[in-house]
Amino acid sequence: MRTLSDQPARDAILEHLDDNMVVEAGAGTGKTRSLVDRVVALIKTGRANPGGIAAITFTELAAAELRARITESLEQAADDPCLPQDQRERCQCAMAELEQASIQTLHSFAGSLLGERPLAAGLPPGFTIRDEIEAEIAFENRWTAWLDAALDDPMAQQALRPALAANMTLDHMRKIADSFHSNYDLLASAPFSAPSSRDAEDEQPSELLPVLELLRCFTLDYARERRDAGQVEFLDMLVLARDLLRDSLPARDHFRERFTHILIDEMQDTDPLQAEIALFLAEEVSDRTNPNDRLRDWRKVQPAKGKLFVVGDPKQSIYRFRRADIQQVELMRQAVDGENVLLQQNFRSLSPVINWVNHIFSQWMQGEAQAVYAPLVTGVQDGRPPPVRVMGGEVEGLIGVVRRQEAEAIANGVRTAIEKGWQVRSEDEDGALRPAVYQDICVLMPRRAGFDALEIAFEEAGIPFRLESASLIYNTQEARDLLNCLAAIDDPTNPIAVVAALRSPALACSDADLLTFVENGGQFDYLAQDSPPSGCVADALAVLRKFHECRKWTAPAPLIEQFVRACRLRELALNERYSRGRWTRYGFLIDRARAFVATGEVSLRAFLAWTERQREENARARETVVRESDAGAVSVMTIHGAKGLEFPIVFLAGLNATRGPNPDPVLFDRKSGRIEAKASLQTAGYQELAGFEKTRAEEEHVRLIYVAATRARDHLVVSLYRNARGSKSAAARIEEFLQGADHFWQRFDPPAAAAPPASVSAGEEVAGDDTPAARERWQQQRRELFAARSLPISAAATHLARNEQYEKEEQDIPDEPWRRGRAGTNIGRAVHAVLQVVDLHTGSDLDKNVQAQAAAEGVPRRAGEIGRLVQCALDSSLVQRALASKRWWREAPVAGPVGEGIVEGFIDLLFEEEDGYVIVDFKTDAVGSEEEVEQAMARYRLQGGAYALALSRAAGVKVKEVWFLFLEPNLRKSVDNLPQAQEEAERAALAWLTSSPSSTH
Repeated sequence: MRTLSDQPARDAILEHLDDNMVVEAGAGTGKTRSLVDRVVALIKTGRANPGGIAAITFTELAAAELRARITESLEQAADDPCLPQDQRERCQCAMAELEQASIQTLHSFAGSLLGERPLAAGLPPGFTIRDEIEAEIAFENRWTAWLDAALDDPMAQQALRPALAANMTLDHMRKIADSFHSNYDLLASAPFSAPSSRDAEDEQPSELLPVLELLRCFTLDYARERRDAGQVEFLDMLVLARDLLRDSLPARDHFRERFTHILIDEMQDTDPLQAEIALFLAEEVSDRTNPNDRLRDWRKVQPAKGKLFVVGDPKQSIYRFRRADIQQVELMRQAVDGENVLLQQNFRSLSPVINWVNHIFSQWMQGEAQAVYAPLVTGVQDGRPPPVRVMGGEVEGLIGVVRRQEAEAIANGVRTAIEKGWQVRSEDEDGALRPAVYQDICVLMPRRAGFDALEIAFEEAGIPFRLESASLIYNTQEARDLLNCLAAIDDPTNPIAVVAALRSPALACSDADLLTFVENGGQFDYLAQDSPPSGCVADALAVLRKFHECRKWTAPAPLIEQFVRACRLRELALNERYSRGRWTRYGFLIDRARAFVATGEVSLRAFLAWTERQREENARARETVVRESDAGAVSVMTIHGAKGLEFPIVFLAGLNATRGPNPDPVLFDRKSGRIEAKASLQTAGYQELAGFEKTRAEEEHVRLIYVAATRARDHLVVSLYRNARGSKSAAARIEEFLQGADHFWQRFDPPAAAAPPASVSAGEEVAGDDTPAARERWQQQRRELFAARSLPISAAATHLARNEQYEKEEQDIPDEPWRRGRAGTNIGRAVHAVLQVVDLHTGSDLDKNVQAQAAAEGVPRRAGEIGRLVQCALDSSLVQRALASKRWWREAPVAGPVGEGIVEGFIDLLFEEEDGYVIVDFKTDAVGSEEEVEQAMARYRLQGGAYALALSRAAGVKVKEVWFLFLEPNLRKSVDNLPQAQEEAERAALAWLTSSPSSTH
């Protein structure tokens, strides 16, 4: 077995257990493995038990993986006959006690400390933790309330008036408040000193200082309010845990004695407060230590020997926007005051990838505050692995042209990789080679710019893809279209949103339709005209108008679900190549709305405003991996979303940006404690600190590209597409470093897909015959095609039951769950709504539900009548029979295939008995005589047959009975000759599905 190049460092991790240690582990060198080995070594040698171990990870997924791998390693050690018996027994015992180990994210760990000592931390017992959405909405509400009060407060006006007169805006103030809120732990001691005069050019304007003081007070007051109310946010947990350990010696000693060993993963990516928490917990204290000598400055705390083990890679520090700072890595290294070891042996990537990475980044990763580049080392590999491929270069045109060309080249490259069968290593132990499939490929981009072009290129090339970054999903065409529709529903006076909604697939109006509508006097404000010009645009505006009314009493999540259903967006997606991805994106927005509503907000406008903030560039701070369901698809994600992952084939794109985002309006210098701010005005040192921040951002961008390149296992393809303005872009720098190093890479120019031959349908005229007769034939073919494409795709059971005398229009728009699928009168809807939620066994809360639904339907004075009808249903033998059956369901949606479409409906009550299923439909028709009952049954026979047909076709079950329960006379009637009724329903459904649009409406 070949000795690893960094074997001494790996041996030190296992053997130097009484020394504190900082491990710098390069990409793919086994950071998690080193943590696992250290924990198992501590347990084997009796230095630690599970309850004394605190292992802090970056994500919940990493924590779960770490726990699983420690369990596996302990099990292997316990069964290893080569180990001494006492070590095997310790490992065996540790397996049973591993749940006692604190293997958590930093925030979870801090929360557990606060949970044990809430009063000492200034929190009430039983405090709650807000998630990110709750925290954002709570801040928005608190800011709005504070701003309203401040604008009415004479004292605050004295501070605000001069700044506002100097062109500071409320938006400037909000951005400063956001930054203060995200870094409030740095505010308390930061000075905002006023200048003595305005003569010096670099002195800070006096108008700004009172506003900064005002915003600082708001931020710190809000933090105290959260603490006193026991409403803790993520940053609060870290600040309060740090304060608890710093200020309360009894609490510090309690946790210091419990945790004998503290291990930290990904030290370069977490909040600087982590270092303070870790050092206070690792403090060296003896019996002779004077309590008055205990230090409150973490940088001066002396850690106990062997108590700290820290793993990370400064070269992968890419979360400055999340407060992680590469300078903190060096401060942590100094504070640990232990042994430094370096892991360089890469187990992930083939040698051409590693050689290319070393060549590029040993030159590029330079700078005053940049990580020191330590080359990676690969092992011996069989065969001749493929070199890194480079595609593109400088091209003419604006950046939009560049991105389109790059996207087309990537699509061609992906297609080439699949068609040529690029070889990748399997994940089995033998690592056998196999041809690549789509799911082996990942396209990584530094940011979302350029995704639109990539989406179009993949669609046109027929390449399946999935989005695995939340910020990318917000930017998809499906999400944009749906959000435009919601904006139009919320605000009819927003013509841009209304027109965008009309042109979306949901409403499908063409530009010609819109022009004709306007020329005929139509207006896009759907509330402004009672009788707009008829046509598809008027129909679409009517849909928006109905949903505009619904939004008043419908929360965003069910409203979106109803709109998606009403406009058949999921069914429309079936016409696309990869419908599952589109379904997932609709589901993502609905889930986001559901999480938003869970915070207590129910306004559609508030949801849209919150979603817009998520779409902004700073949404990267909440970047998450969103797994879509398409297993056989190319992954597309931002580099931040790919941290910790690996892929057989990586396409690295989007390197053509010439500059990064502008500096934040508030800049924090942790080293000096200085805070500088900029609005229309700026503090004296802002420009200097902004220059420093720009340099740090450029250095981090280099590390970001390093992270992307080291995700590749077998193949790395780097796109260098850029225009003449991109001379300072990452693409240009990489091309510069590749000069004279041809042995590290090869040019990759994937061929474009051959254009498919133009097809001519049977009977279709070939272009060129422009005679009147040919044009008339073409127009006839077009009419026939439109007629075929305009056929309905579903037949509702209630449609089949209509006749001219007793027609009850089916609702075009599904509504809240209590109104879903319902037709008819307000009384009937209220009765059905109550029957959907009331306890059928006991009838408990009947009056409460009746009053609520009567009010919702606008008939509060008829609550007694509604209650009487519901009670009739509860007392009926059919309901009692259902409750005594094997299984029963209420308001069961059902759809079964018929011809080229489906027949569908909602069954009020469905139950299963030994010999088949029974369907019950509640009716509130006022029928008195036997003749009226028979007339009603004639109407409803097709409806009952359709329910039975749909259920039997969909589930393959036997429907033995269909009953209509007329509540007004308390009378029940069954559908006679049910097989014949099903045949009649099928014929009616087929007639409906094959009829022209004019005959179906």
